[in-house]
Amino acid sequence: MQNYLSIGTNFLAKDLEQPITNSSIKPSGGLWATIQDPENIKFNPWMEYLSMNPYVLFYKQKNGDPFKIPAVLITLKNNANVFTLTNTNELDFLKKYYPRTDNWIDFQKLSQDFDAIFIKVKGYNNISSEDQKKLNSFVVDSLIIFNLDCIKHYQKANIDIEPYDYIYESTFTSYDINIESTIEQIIENTSEEHLTRKLT
Repeated sequence: MQNYLSIGTNFLAKDLEQPITNSSIKPSGGLWATIQDPENIKFNPWMEYLSMNPYVLFYKQKNGDPFKIPAVLITLKNNANVFTLTNTNELDFLKKYYPRTDNWIDFQKLSQDFDAIFIKVKGYNNISSEDQKKLNSFVVDSLIIFNLDCIKHYQKANIDIEPYDYIYESTFTSYDINIESTIEQIIENTSEEHLTRKLT
């Protein structure tokens, strides 16, 4: 069963779900994740990108310890309705049936029919340079979850970056992904009542 790591939070609740809207090439909203092998906690595609571009990390991580990043390891339900975009035929299908006026994908409309989309960035045959440039903007192979109900469960995680002098060093090389064993379920909202009930 495939697992995915979402970086930036270690808590999921329905009332935190962000609706999908079309925003330039990449959509806004949803829960973004990358493939994660729980047995290989020394590697994650998005963390590898961040290690070479740490300004992205520090721009988003405005509060808390910049060397300790919250994350969640996600397991999807077996019946999750995920559109897999891995080849040119699938891309043409999306552009035909979920079109936008700028010859790209209407992710907002797509989110009404699917729980999520998995986007592969490279490896397309006979693709236009314009479409490849748009796919490149996703940087790494990405899962965008439109509907949190497709998540079977998740596990809290923390990513520990080996401290470095980010003022003088432009990259970092070492990080560990620490995944908790406790299985978590998505709750409906973040009210104190629900949080208390979950902890007792």
